[in-house]
Amino acid sequence: EKVKESGVDFVILRCGYGMNLTDQDDKFWERNVSECERLGIPYGVYIYSYATNTERALSEAQHVLRLINGHNLSYPIYFDMEDKSTLGSDLGEIAQTFCSTIEKAGYAVGVYANLDWWNNYLTDVRFSQWHRWVAQYNSTCQYSGEYAIWQYTASGRVSGISSDVDMNYLIGYPENHGVSMSVSIPEEVKDVVLYSAHIQDSGWLDRVSNGKVAGTVGLNKQLEAFEISIQNLEGVNIKYSACIDGNWQDYVTNSEVAGTTGKNKATEAIRIKLEGENAENYNIYYRVYINDLGWLGWAFNDEMAGTSGYGYPIEAYQIALLPAGSEAPGNTENAY
Repeated sequence: EKVKESGVDFVILRCGYGMNLTDQDDKFWERNVSECERLGIPYGVYIYSYATNTERALSEAQHVLRLINGHNLSYPIYFDMEDKSTLGSDLGEIAQTFCSTIEKAGYAVGVYANLDWWNNYLTDVRFSQWHRWVAQYNSTCQYSGEYAIWQYTASGRVSGISSDVDMNYLIGYPENHGVSMSVSIPEEVKDVVLYSAHIQDSGWLDRVSNGKVAGTVGLNKQLEAFEISIQNLEGVNIKYSACIDGNWQDYVTNSEVAGTTGKNKATEAIRIKLEGENAENYNIYYRVYINDLGWLGWAFNDEMAGTSGYGYPIEAYQIALLPAGSEAPGNTENAY
């Protein structure tokens, strides 16, 4: 509460170090992220990198994606590139692997380093694609290129934190610095649809509500089955179907399972529709995440979302049930 009351505008939380191993998670991550969300403090995250090749960089990206699954970032995911053990590696290719994996998952991404590294090591033209976060403890930032955040001290003080903290200036406006995974849902339909995902090696995940993501993003775990239900929406029923091995299953309804479990078969595409005397008062939008393609466009009202015949498994999906006449939650092109 004291941090919130101090007037902090945003925070960038460390989520971990290095490759995708649980003992490399930051031990304060869960508490820090839960408190930011409880108090409404906008946040992004960073991971400290030890990557010396693209395989390690991919694992570090998957590390971040595992930890932020189910959370709602307002600021980018930053790749902290400053460890001396990585010097001599192809830093441009390493950053490309990490950042493209994060971008395909639908998140804004950037790179953090101190001024010396930006001037002498992170000079590949590819670094201009991503937000730069520059650390220089000085009265001015002397980096000559464009940057999104300037870290100006490591000895700042914030009420509610007993130790020194890094302090930063945001350059530009918040809307230029992040891609939110959540969808704006009107209060009247906020919790009317609940849904879950059955994921390879993980089983059934917790249910989520209207506008949230079900499944995993960027972890190469296929969606095998899903179930959806409508509640507190009189005169509206929901039906949905899964495409498995190129074949569409029969429609099922309200909490029934679409897809398969225990057969190691991926769901390749989905269709969702509303029925009932009041169904015309609403539209149901949905989109899917495919690891090789990223998030596809939004389909709606029984359109197909995903692929068929290409062997691309869905990993996650997202639903937005909205009153008729509402704008689509995003791009509606290339949903299938």
